[in-house]
Amino acid sequence: MFLYEANVKRLARMIKQQAKQAQFIVVSLRRPMIESAERTLA
Repeated sequence: MFLYEANVKRLARMIKQQAKQAQFIVVSLRRPMIESAERTLA
């Protein structure tokens, strides 16, 4: 199942807000998610 770009952006914002209290590991190839990441690994 794929997320539409608008939903990917919403999810990225939510993760960024919650990252103040928790750590997240996200596996994604969606550009908005990668662009909002604090760190990326290739």
